[in-house]
Amino acid sequence: MAIGSLRRAGRLDQLRAFAAMQLRSGYRTADEVRADVLEAVSAEVRDPAESARLTDEYLEDAERAWHADAATWPSSTPYDALVAAFDELRASGVLVLEAVDDHWAANDALVALAERGESPRRLAYFTIPTSGTPSSTRCWSSISGMAIERTLRTVISCSPT
Repeated sequence: MAIGSLRRAGRLDQLRAFAAMQLRSGYRTADEVRADVLEAVSAEVRDPAESARLTDEYLEDAERAWHADAATWPSSTPYDALVAAFDELRASGVLVLEAVDDHWAANDALVALAERGESPRRLAYFTIPTSGTPSSTRCWSSISGMAIERTLRTVISCSPT
């Protein structure tokens, strides 16, 4: 994880934020999230026992904060609207792939469909960061064979505001 030239406390704060982002993404298993966070923490903290302890601490703190936030959300959130939008796209013949690794993984899905003799009308796919700066999310899309890369500089949060 490229953290920059912050002092150690600042780098650890960034790792804490990274842990929260990984946990809240919702697309990875708990084991995958822990492995990603442990890898990032281990790059900063060389002692394996301390890396494991910090990883657990950061993830436990992130889980508590997530549950506290979730308790304040309305019954329908922006995430629910996003899920509904994906469902509408799917219903109109668009193949929607959520949280794919990159455009190559999306292409693999298209190849698998072609091998079965299927072809979606359009394709929309979305990636989530698994490493790097926790304050940015990448969004990739491919429409009718033309690849377009878009970078979003803000994180879609699961909060009512």
